[in-house]
Amino acid sequence: MIGVAVTEIAVWGRRHYAIASRRAGYLDGINNAARAVAAGGSAAALIDLVSTQLVQQLSLRSCVFQYGVAGLGRPARLHRDGSVTFGNRRWPDGEGLPAQADVELLVEGGGIFQGRFPMTPAPVARPHWSAGC
Repeated sequence: MIGVAVTEIAVWGRRHYAIASRRAGYLDGINNAARAVAAGGSAAALIDLVSTQLVQQLSLRSCVFQYGVAGLGRPARLHRDGSVTFGNRRWPDGEGLPAQADVELLVEGGGIFQGRFPMTPAPVARPHWSAGC
């Protein structure tokens, strides 16, 4: 019994360590972007930084920024809360991103739509995030 309990605690600890590591990586990306903005970096450099972070954090094949367009081709959409809609349906939580379609992330600045990041998920992309990230 004690051996089973110790094993369960060890597995639980590893799982939570992995979650904490992912959150730390996510927060590092946000901090890097914030530093780039504070330092007065160019918009192109900031877009490249954010694209790179999205590719790494979400296990994407590609990610670019397009000014002033949204919904072209009716892609799946990643929302602020981490939920994904595909067509008129919510994509199941825990299923990662739909690999059969591009996914877009809309960008607003000061409440005004600026553009989008169309993202192409890797075939086995199963990013993990939570509302707390």
